[in-house]
Amino acid sequence: MQYLDDRSAGRAIANLGRLTRSALYFSALTREDWRDNCDRRLTDRAVHLRPGEWYRRRLRRQFRYLGFGMWLRKGERPLLWDLERCSG
Repeated sequence: MQYLDDRSAGRAIANLGRLTRSALYFSALTREDWRDNCDRRLTDRAVHLRPGEWYRRRLRRQFRYLGFGMWLRKGERPLLWDLERCSG
């Protein structure tokens, strides 16, 4: 998502909401990550750095946050198999 401009990233998140059956793992480089967490020597700088709240606000329209990057589609109750499949 960090490689897309704001409009394209917003549409992509909306598409995730339409395409995700129950659980979604979501991770994107944020301003906070750039400032506090990443190794800038090894991290691609050619991205759109947004606050984490920018992503969370859009994801909350169709998902509820479970923690550790996991989002559950609103109105869904995942089967354990769904969550195990997300873990790879």
